[in-house]
Amino acid sequence: MKKILTLSLLALCVSHGAMAANYTLTNDKIALSFDDANSTVVVTDKKANHPITPQELFFLTLPDETKIHTADFKIKHVEKQDSAIVIDFTHPDFNVTVKLNLVKDNYASIDYTLAAVGQPRDVAKITFFPTKKQTQAPYVDGAINSSPIVADSFFILPDKPIVNTYAYEATTNLNVELKTPIQPATPVSYTTYFGTFPETSQLRRSVNQFINAVRPRPYKPYLHYNSWMDIGFFTPYSEQDVLGRMDEWNKEFIAGRGVALDAFLLDDGWDDLTGRWLFGPAFSNGFGKVREKADSLHSSVGLWLSPWGGYNKPRDVRVSHAKEYGFETVDGKLALSGPNYFKNFNEQIVKLIKNEHITSFKLDGMGNANAHIPGSPYASDFDASIALLHNMRSANPNLFINLTTGTNASPSWLFYADSIWRQGDDINLYGPGTPVQQWMTYRDAETYRSIVRKGPLFPLNSLMYHGIVSAENAYYGLEKVQTDSDFADQVWSYFATGTQLQELYITPSMLNKVKWDTLAQAAKWSRDNASVLVDTHWIGGDPTALQVYGWASWSKEKAILGLRNPSDKPQSYYLDLTKEFEIPTGDAAQFSLKAVYGSNSTVPEEYKNAVVITLQPLETLVFEAMPGK
Repeated sequence: MKKILTLSLLALCVSHGAMAANYTLTNDKIALSFDDANSTVVVTDKKANHPITPQELFFLTLPDETKIHTADFKIKHVEKQDSAIVIDFTHPDFNVTVKLNLVKDNYASIDYTLAAVGQPRDVAKITFFPTKKQTQAPYVDGAINSSPIVADSFFILPDKPIVNTYAYEATTNLNVELKTPIQPATPVSYTTYFGTFPETSQLRRSVNQFINAVRPRPYKPYLHYNSWMDIGFFTPYSEQDVLGRMDEWNKEFIAGRGVALDAFLLDDGWDDLTGRWLFGPAFSNGFGKVREKADSLHSSVGLWLSPWGGYNKPRDVRVSHAKEYGFETVDGKLALSGPNYFKNFNEQIVKLIKNEHITSFKLDGMGNANAHIPGSPYASDFDASIALLHNMRSANPNLFINLTTGTNASPSWLFYADSIWRQGDDINLYGPGTPVQQWMTYRDAETYRSIVRKGPLFPLNSLMYHGIVSAENAYYGLEKVQTDSDFADQVWSYFATGTQLQELYITPSMLNKVKWDTLAQAAKWSRDNASVLVDTHWIGGDPTALQVYGWASWSKEKAILGLRNPSDKPQSYYLDLTKEFEIPTGDAAQFSLKAVYGSNSTVPEEYKNAVVITLQPLETLVFEAMPGK
């Protein structure tokens, strides 16, 4: 990749008495330019030769609706760097630093950092990169706040899920409403990202590739045991309970079948229930013994915490101590944005990372997106969670962070976390069949309803689906031993989703040899095919309507197809692999299909053109597809 920086002096004088200058940066896909005569920025898609120029870089809206535009600022300083242009803007009330960046060979970003001058200043809203009539019918692709803007061959998205994205009648902008004054000593920072896509069929894939390039931990399957519904279910468990489970998993899975387990995650049941997130009596000496055992198994320890305090009786007990320790609450839950509670939660989680060497966190219940606690430096619990996640990554950049309840399908969460919740209930049942089949249909119906439709550009590879469930304290029938075929359907459909958060809510004694073999084979297959499964996207219809649906992923070398019929009747399905795999123009569209799981005689071994296939009632299929020559 080449980075090019040029500086051309223009033969004209500008208001601050210096020669005007034009700065340019370019990488493989995007060119950036800044003209300091009028603070004009141009972002150009080099392949499409298409530029976007905002009306201005930013503007501030004050509480009385007065606007302070970029033109109201003076340029104090411009500095050119290897892959960035830094512009310092000054104003009697605010200083703003704007940094134009080349990102990862193919992308660009604009960083905005704002500080008040002299005293705290109230700002109602900051608007970034407003455009008008720069692109043809731009739109926001998703119903969720901060979903990406799609404008001709560009996608534009914010780094924070609290930032709004807007497109209407050929105008676009990104904006954030502020609930707290901007301070002189603690600036606020926001980033706007720019990427491009070569053709309409490649939008989702291009966004997916961008997110994987810039996220803190690139996609990689994280397979782990979770204690919930097994040794703990709203109840405390002991160190011996955990060590016993680790021995069982080692015997049957790690040593027994040669499958690496990334972690043993201790869910609700380990803390002292005071809301301070201290060790309970069963772990009075911390997790030392558990960690030693995990180390000996080439694994690690993960941990559940709930920013809002958890659920049911344990939550009520934790929240009952809030007044005693000065912790803030909202709607009967602990409030992460409360200054006292945030300080304690942040301190405890950093200690757990540094002292207990916790490698993954299930943060369950992020809190409110809108309520502001008076005196808090954070606009909401969402705002506070972003600060928390930043601090956690600073303590250990290699953490796996799963955000459970309290998030939405904004891709911007993935600049901080590795996975978010698919929404809905932990487990539930829907449609015909055994409880296992109904659970699978519910899981996928919720995913389609809350993620695929509302956040179509959110990567399915970063969802928490609530794992594979076969545990003695589960419910809706999942606490009972499953048939080998039901368990296999659940396992293979789960790994076909491509999710990197691979949770095993399993009581070992409920699995026989066949089930352990199935789980080991599918887990190894997932890890071996990670370079393909990273591309996983939804295909087919709506599980709630009992339509055939599934998952597809594609690379030039190999593709993967998973299909499921949630109905108790046979259903035909129009299999068009050019469409299902979202094949780029010019790439191979004929494939040799090999069944990895299941068998179906209506699926051709040599696929040449679209074909109608028939799925049997409640049938699950997984295929590998090798491109034809």
